[in-house]
Amino acid sequence: MLNSKIKKLSLAAALLLCANFATQAHTTVFGTVNAGVPGSVVFWMGGYHQNAGAEGSLSIGGSTVAFSSAVSTSNDVPDPELVFGSNLFWAATSTLEGGTAASTGIFDSTTPVTSNADNNQLLRWQSVLISGLTAGAQDYTISGMNGVNWADYNTGSSNWTGSIYIPSSSVSVSVSAPPALALFGLGLVGLGLMRRKTRK
Repeated sequence: MLNSKIKKLSLAAALLLCANFATQAHTTVFGTVNAGVPGSVVFWMGGYHQNAGAEGSLSIGGSTVAFSSAVSTSNDVPDPELVFGSNLFWAATSTLEGGTAASTGIFDSTTPVTSNADNNQLLRWQSVLISGLTAGAQDYTISGMNGVNWADYNTGSSNWTGSIYIPSSSVSVSVSAPPALALFGLGLVGLGLMRRKTRK
């Protein structure tokens, strides 16, 4: 009878541990935006834990830089330049054909990672700026994490190595159309004034 109670208590403790782990956050999305200078890229990691602070470092393109900013959002992106399917992606599906686990650190999906609405909320983000990068597929490493707040969604690994595709829009500086048109318009006005002066 004592053994039976011990088994039940052990089972309850195990279930409680699993439940607590499930409420911890993981990195569910990874994205990139240009920092205003060619080759300078801001990397954003997002997840559903509301109180996670900036933690760990990102190594990519020969540079290792610590995450220095953590911000909260109301299930939204922290930068309007982040667009799903363009420069922001969900973690790869947790299972592939044959039931094998998805690769660690792969963020290339355009659909949410799970049918659990709570785990698809984007409430906390951390970012890091790294310069001297080029567009294309890049290997990266996340290190220096002490907990599971920013762990890889699929594996639960706090520190991992993966691959991310950096689109050209995240590497090059875009010149928006309105300022360019305004400059062109000012140029035409200047030419008109110069022509008017020469006629007088």
